[in-house]
Amino acid sequence: MKYWFLVCLFITTAYSQHSQSISSFSETGSAISGSFAEERFFSDADFGISDSPLFNQDSTADTSNHAQTLKWYTMIQRIPGDWNTVWKISISKSMLPTIGVITGLTLVMVVADQPLEDYATHAYFHNQTIRNFSDFFEYVGDGRPQFGLSAAFAIGGFLTHSDRALRTASQMTEAILACGAVIQVMKHLTGRESPFVATERNGRWDLFPNQIDYANKVPHYDAFPSGHIATTLTTLTVLMENYPETKPWLQPISYVIVGAVGAALCTTGIHWWSDFPLGVYLGYQFGMVASHPEITGDSSPAQSESSGLTFSPSFSSMGEALTLSYHF
Repeated sequence: MKYWFLVCLFITTAYSQHSQSISSFSETGSAISGSFAEERFFSDADFGISDSPLFNQDSTADTSNHAQTLKWYTMIQRIPGDWNTVWKISISKSMLPTIGVITGLTLVMVVADQPLEDYATHAYFHNQTIRNFSDFFEYVGDGRPQFGLSAAFAIGGFLTHSDRALRTASQMTEAILACGAVIQVMKHLTGRESPFVATERNGRWDLFPNQIDYANKVPHYDAFPSGHIATTLTTLTVLMENYPETKPWLQPISYVIVGAVGAALCTTGIHWWSDFPLGVYLGYQFGMVASHPEITGDSSPAQSESSGLTFSPSFSSMGEALTLSYHF
């Protein structure tokens, strides 16, 4: 029953490929130029899907970067560039209002966290339907379905020789790993208690906690921000950006999925409501950046080789090895 999430979303591959053949969709469509895309992205990027220029593409055209040659390590190679781009976006002047809203929402929710959590957990333990709903959607956001969906696109891409499906798989994995790393760093810095182990009202915050204590008692330190929400949203964002023709129906479904995951995380006592705004922001931004290599300048093999991670074989008297280097 739990795996219906993967099955339903993977159907988008067959659906989109069918739509592609009907509309004479071209896999070699031109990509947005790097400088122009970056200018538009930095001037307008925000939470609003309808307002972001990278979401406002022709829904009948594939806007992803087809000039990029995918290799097995592309998803890893591009992660440092993703971190750099999201950082630049986040500190840009145009993003100040959005950052302000995220901060304000988080602070307001922190104050209201405990009563909301008390109500949510009461409902979880006294209503079997809510408990079943919560357990299911908590699973939906825990990362396994997202990696499973990426694997499904990779397998489907190999079997059907679909570059778009393979690119989607690569970018999903890239976004999940890049976003997940940032989430983990922030969890290790903020040290907030999860509701189900809270020793204080609204959860104790232990900034820069002892990392040995963290490793031994993870739930006492890893609530903020929510990786479940970020992972879910970044995966859906990559999916919609690679299959824009699915947006009319997948976009509202995505809102429902993300909202349901958030509600489930609160009723199960894993997260506070205030853990979500930053998780939503990071998930959205990393999904967008991973879906548009032209933003980071990785729009062609030549550009990819000039910066970022590089893998190369190494031979010496000690034997053979794989060398990894990062070029600025």
